[in-house]
Amino acid sequence: LKWLLRYLANDPKNTVVIVSGRDRFMLKEWLGDLNLHLLAEHGLWVYHPGQNKWSMTTVLDNNWKDSVRHILELFTDRMPGSFIEEKDYSLAWHYRQCEPDLVAVKLSELRETLMSLIQSTTLGLQEGNKVLEIKDSRVNKGYVSSIFIQNNSFDFVLGAGDDYTDEDLFLALPPSSFSIKIGIEHSHAKYHLKSWQSMRTILKRLVNISTDMFRQGYYADQSGDL
Repeated sequence: LKWLLRYLANDPKNTVVIVSGRDRFMLKEWLGDLNLHLLAEHGLWVYHPGQNKWSMTTVLDNNWKDSVRHILELFTDRMPGSFIEEKDYSLAWHYRQCEPDLVAVKLSELRETLMSLIQSTTLGLQEGNKVLEIKDSRVNKGYVSSIFIQNNSFDFVLGAGDDYTDEDLFLALPPSSFSIKIGIEHSHAKYHLKSWQSMRTILKRLVNISTDMFRQGYYADQSGDL
């Protein structure tokens, strides 16, 4: 996958953006050596290639964290296999390794407890793939992606994702864009793919298109020089 992203990002006609719920340190470690625009923590932090620094897209505070963390710690003690991930301005509770029967009982209880705590605030509860994340609801993948698109001029926009949090992205994309949900769940995306392998096949085809256009002189200037 990284090889495909490298080839796509190195094409001067392409702008490749990774919008992730991961924190900026992990995202930089994974993909920082590529010519990518990185949007971490659902778009709270932005990193542009060549700038070598992260910038916040919204000013937030963490005054709410202690009370929410206390609740998450209580449920973590009750559910073996769960753990808390602390990001700069959000808390995520992962339960992928928990027993399914226990999740069925405790997840709704945790959800209700958190919702009662954060009501009347700007906080929101975002559910992802085996994770609950508490963060400021003003920050999401759709909001920051729409700003990025508005500030640039693109003749082709493709957005893809496999997580529930990607629905904000699909809703924010222009009507002329192509949106792809990886998985069979209901989605606001225009198209569905059954697996990540199918998405990788599409990326390979895009790489081949870029390579063919380069070989045919598509990027040559009027003098014929590359």
